[in-house]
Amino acid sequence: MQTLTGKFVRGMVIGGVTYTGFEIRESDTEDMMEAELEATKQGGGVETPIIFNAQMMLRQLTKVTSDDGQEFAGPFTTNMLKKLKPIDYRALRNKQVELDALGEAV
Repeated sequence: MQTLTGKFVRGMVIGGVTYTGFEIRESDTEDMMEAELEATKQGGGVETPIIFNAQMMLRQLTKVTSDDGQEFAGPFTTNMLKKLKPIDYRALRNKQVELDALGEAV
């Protein structure tokens, strides 16, 4: 399964540690189905792209890393994504789109 790495501008804070790097993997149909179901529980679905894509991110995010070498490999939660600055959400979203463009989501 293909993965891509990226950088947060502000970082994802988990347990007082600011993680600035991330790795995201290609999605599969199971991810899409689970993300749609979870987004629906939150009052959305595929027609609410921010919620749906965030649910996909939770499934695709494999790890985050800090500048001092600490690593967190999940589980990742909705609340962790909700606390991201929009620029960092976009960094994750851009990597999702990049994986799609590589043909990995087809």
